[in-house]
Amino acid sequence: MPSLKRYVLACLLALAVVAASPPLAAGTGLDMRIVDPMTDIMSADDVAAAAPLPAVRMVGPRNGVCSGVVVVGGAAAASVRATVSDLTGPGTIPAQNVLVRYAGKVEVAHKVSSQNAQSDRVGIGDRYTNFSYYDVLCEEPPAGATLVPIWVTARVPAAATPGIYNGVLTVGGVAVPVRLDVAAWSIPDPRDWVTHAGFVQSPETLAAQYGVPLWSREHWHYQAQSMRMMGELGAKDAFLPVVAKTHLGNDTGMIRFDDGRPDFRIVEAFLQLWKQCVGDPHAVIVYLWEPSFAGRRGRKANVPVTLASGQEGALPMYGSPASEAVWKPVLDGIRTRVNALGWGDEAIIIGACHDQRPPGTVVEFLKRIAPYARWAIWTHGAGDPPPPEQGPVILDGMVIGHYESPYCPSLPTEGFLAAGWLSPWKAGINPRKYIFQYSPLTQYRTLPQGTAVFVDQRYEGRPDLQHLRLRALKHSGQGFTRVGFDCWELNGERPLLNRYLGDWSNMYRYCPWSITHPGPLGPLATARYEMLREGMQETEARTLIEKALVGERITGRLADECKALLAERIQALTKHGKFNPGHGEAGQTLTTRLWGVPDDWQGSALRLFNLAGAVTQAAQ
Repeated sequence: MPSLKRYVLACLLALAVVAASPPLAAGTGLDMRIVDPMTDIMSADDVAAAAPLPAVRMVGPRNGVCSGVVVVGGAAAASVRATVSDLTGPGTIPAQNVLVRYAGKVEVAHKVSSQNAQSDRVGIGDRYTNFSYYDVLCEEPPAGATLVPIWVTARVPAAATPGIYNGVLTVGGVAVPVRLDVAAWSIPDPRDWVTHAGFVQSPETLAAQYGVPLWSREHWHYQAQSMRMMGELGAKDAFLPVVAKTHLGNDTGMIRFDDGRPDFRIVEAFLQLWKQCVGDPHAVIVYLWEPSFAGRRGRKANVPVTLASGQEGALPMYGSPASEAVWKPVLDGIRTRVNALGWGDEAIIIGACHDQRPPGTVVEFLKRIAPYARWAIWTHGAGDPPPPEQGPVILDGMVIGHYESPYCPSLPTEGFLAAGWLSPWKAGINPRKYIFQYSPLTQYRTLPQGTAVFVDQRYEGRPDLQHLRLRALKHSGQGFTRVGFDCWELNGERPLLNRYLGDWSNMYRYCPWSITHPGPLGPLATARYEMLREGMQETEARTLIEKALVGERITGRLADECKALLAERIQALTKHGKFNPGHGEAGQTLTTRLWGVPDDWQGSALRLFNLAGAVTQAAQ
């Protein structure tokens, strides 16, 4: 790690270079301004209101990814192209490691309401829900655009020497300074991240968007692209809809039945591709249950499935006569294929129930034919008992292996520990009603940090770790769940997600339905995608440091520095106690439910990553 003196001198040199640079785009007829990448740009007014920065600055760990933004405005903005040089400092990061993309804006067809009188009255809710900022990251500037945010994204080599790297982004003949701060920590690959990242991916949407037959060779091509992008974010949940017409939007099931016999070819190909593109899931959620099967309109006699012919069929409801002969081979076959990929029985999760629980006969039947399988539940948790200090979570006879809550977690008001990683259960928070499709970019960056929370902190130094108190499950998480990944609007219509609502509408309302966008050749990343990725990296650094502190693997000055920074970041996240986790009750606004970021968030991130590097070295 470079010494503090060398670091300070390098910073001063970089600032001197920037200060000597001429004004951006002077005499070119273009307006150009370097802005914070978390600026929500809906119009030129947002650019004008943003504080100009001296350089496109990026901050990231080794083996990580980070971005900066310069905005070009003017009649010729759509014709401007940008190229980037090598970045040089303690070493060289080649230009091929730096991606240049152009942000576009889309019309939002799927309108929603925040149902918050205070925020709607001042127009805040409408801005956050029904208008896109410049979000879609394209290879070319959008045709006819007069405002083009240019995103510069660096992929830092794992072997890069820490320090400051400088380069030049040439935009329409104008030299724009670029600075990359490489931290001492080398982050693990996303498939090894600890924080739970739960996405809903839609194979049917991909097939419909690109006009290819479902599960054809062309469809698997787009599936692989989408999965690789999920893999870049450390995705943990793989959905296997066995049942047809679920709230996930699938017309057909992944298993086809021929005279009651299951055909696993689609499931097998899907799981193999998941392992190749994403890694090992925390949960393979086998969709067998919809609350509508025993909903308010009465209990269904049969389970809707897809036949070998592709037509819709029906099989006996779980627990009814002759049902074991059909459903035990299904779960046995999935178990065989899951185990063959090196995943244990603990990965097999039956999905999914919510506030309305399945009948006891269904629970007991599935427990008997697949005693290893646990349940996924997404629930408000009202009336549920508190979680046990040890042993499994059991709700209405179901052993829960994947718990999801729509409540914003209770963030600590003091101390340095968030400690979502300490949870003995797979628990996640869904951002229903407090992160919308186009909530501020700050919220996508802070989503992993704000949902990886488990314990209360009441301590004075190490002795108070004895008083860590378990939270209610519905206010704890190892990260987030149920964020739509590629459930795009199709031809201006609502996404397929929730096409067959059943009893799920209350649970999914206002959730983000996609964080990618359809491009001509496949899914494209967005500004939200990039901010979420950087937030995941920060959460992984925080987790590494917290584990070292709790495990007493670091002491003395380094431990004190770590505690101070983590406490500082919690205070920023909670806006020093002003953050309100409510769902929009009287007297609250959407702005009170926005997580905060440090004033110098890039400086804070750099300190965090460097401390993670120091902890890694000290704990060896």
